[in-house]
Amino acid sequence: GGADAGTAAAAGGAATSAAAGGADSGAAAATAVAKSPYYGTAAPTETIKKAPKKDKNKVVKNMVLYYAAAEKVTAAKQKNEMIEKSINKANTDAKIGEDTEERLRSLKKEAKAIQLEITAATAEMAQYAQEITALTGGDSGAGADMSQLIVMFDVSAIDTDKLAQASVQNALAQSEEDHEAAMQSYKDAVKKNERKLERAFENSGLEERMLIRWDDVDYEYAQRYNELKDQIQECFEELFKIEKPKQGEINDQEIYKLLQTQMVQMQLAGENIKAAKDEYAEAVSYQQEVEKKFKTGRATEDELNDAKMQIMDCCSALNADLASFAAIASDMNDVSGGYISESSGWLADAFKEG
Repeated sequence: GGADAGTAAAAGGAATSAAAGGADSGAAAATAVAKSPYYGTAAPTETIKKAPKKDKNKVVKNMVLYYAAAEKVTAAKQKNEMIEKSINKANTDAKIGEDTEERLRSLKKEAKAIQLEITAATAEMAQYAQEITALTGGDSGAGADMSQLIVMFDVSAIDTDKLAQASVQNALAQSEEDHEAAMQSYKDAVKKNERKLERAFENSGLEERMLIRWDDVDYEYAQRYNELKDQIQECFEELFKIEKPKQGEINDQEIYKLLQTQMVQMQLAGENIKAAKDEYAEAVSYQQEVEKKFKTGRATEDELNDAKMQIMDCCSALNADLASFAAIASDMNDVSGGYISESSGWLADAFKEG
């Protein structure tokens, strides 16, 4: 089966197909929450493609985590604006005896907590952007619409046998690549020492026949010979330190165990998403009720603001759960050599070479 999708925006339920038979991306915006200004509208695949093959999934994971942090900052800043207005109103009401100092203290305490939330999430954004920049050679991904990376699979539809086969084959291929790279480094190190040895002979000014009768030459020659002998010994000592790499072994059972762990994590993340969507729907329904009461004078502005902030909290929680699911999917994609993308259509183009 394909991937069924969601962003915090998809909490309302609407979704549009992003790829035929593949992933769906959320399209229904949560009207109570402003669009995040911390990422753009470009296709995220363009950023992902800039990374080497081995690092593409790391880029995806950092981008979805950046997305969650960015949405958290956006919602928190919106909440902060509402809290500041409530504090100003509470100050005015307190002066005329219509509000209590306790209410004012509570609002100020909440404002401080929100500021800490903003600071922490902003630091996370910077960390993820730095990782993305390093992996892609200069692209932080800030211009990409990172919400397009958010996805939710039907975990039960994953063909676990094919997933396991793909993961073992990927591990074998990666082991072979690593061994080839290690062998090349080994050969380069040996050649470097061989060249160093050649240069030592060239620079000594000594002829091979003189090396045989070193006891018959003058002191200057003997000194040069001793220097050469030391250099030869040094070169051989370095050569002996260079170990020839061995072909790595693949532990099938460890791979299966890792996949089982990731599958369980993904199932839990899916359950968390369902629960978060329910909480979001309840928050929206509650806000609508309070808004009706507010229009007829049966609810205060503070109560309405509190209801709106509940929606923002629910959106942040939903975004975090969605990002967690996508991050696990990215980890599984990494282990399986792209099987998750190939089987679901999720970001399939991003992992094509060229």
